[in-house]
Amino acid sequence: MYLGYLVFVLTLWDVIDASPASKVLQFTATQCELPEDIPNGQYRIIHGTDFVTGTTIKYTCNEGYNMMSRVDIRTCLIGGWDNHLPQCEEIRCTVEKTDEHLVTTGLLHDDSRVKYGHKLHFKCDSPKLVLRGPKLVSCSTDGKWSSPFPTCGENSTCGLPPAADFADVTDTLKGQYEDGERVEYQCQTFYTISENPYMTCSNGQWTGTIRCMKPCTVTTEEMDQNKIHLAHGRHRKMYSEHLDFISFKCNWWKSLQADSPGLRQQCMDGVMTLPRCA
Repeated sequence: MYLGYLVFVLTLWDVIDASPASKVLQFTATQCELPEDIPNGQYRIIHGTDFVTGTTIKYTCNEGYNMMSRVDIRTCLIGGWDNHLPQCEEIRCTVEKTDEHLVTTGLLHDDSRVKYGHKLHFKCDSPKLVLRGPKLVSCSTDGKWSSPFPTCGENSTCGLPPAADFADVTDTLKGQYEDGERVEYQCQTFYTISENPYMTCSNGQWTGTIRCMKPCTVTTEEMDQNKIHLAHGRHRKMYSEHLDFISFKCNWWKSLQADSPGLRQQCMDGVMTLPRCA
């Protein structure tokens, strides 16, 4: 940025009539002509209040245009405005090469470059094909498309979802599922679903894994054999879901064996190690 300059104006009145002690040099800022407008843009003052020396203006482009000049500011100097007028260029997006089965609507006169904000619509040229990707894209402010262009692929459907051990499909079954459809599974009583409860139809195949974690069963016979009983409640047979904990106690006058696991045990997919007392 250039600093503004001031012009020294010494008037005849100042020299002749004023006393030596009160003689003052008067300073007057020079005026610049009105700044030039640019096509598809405008300017605003960012330093100063009027078009005089030292005032700086900044140019910006209208929507749909990008600033192409490296310098977008001008400062009022004694000789006028510095720097060249900046230039704005229209934003355009290049039309990409598309899938051979993709039908594109919205192109103007087969132009390979379209303006900012312009939209293209897509569909496949056959009902046997499915559109993979967005149905609509638009030319963005950075000169790029809002999304990659879609492609067309086989319309692969899936049959009945596969059976899963100890689980059932929550929705009513259909004979055919479209690509991308998914079904939800629910584990049977006392069984716990592991991770994702869904399977998805993808390119004619069901993807996903359904696994139901088994509960643990503890009977009075097993507890009697190990000289233990439940720390809470009395049950002849008890179910514990995966990852649940069960607390035991040694029977009267019995104590936990040195090599026994602790009296609080966790169910791990149908397996629980019981403590032993003697």
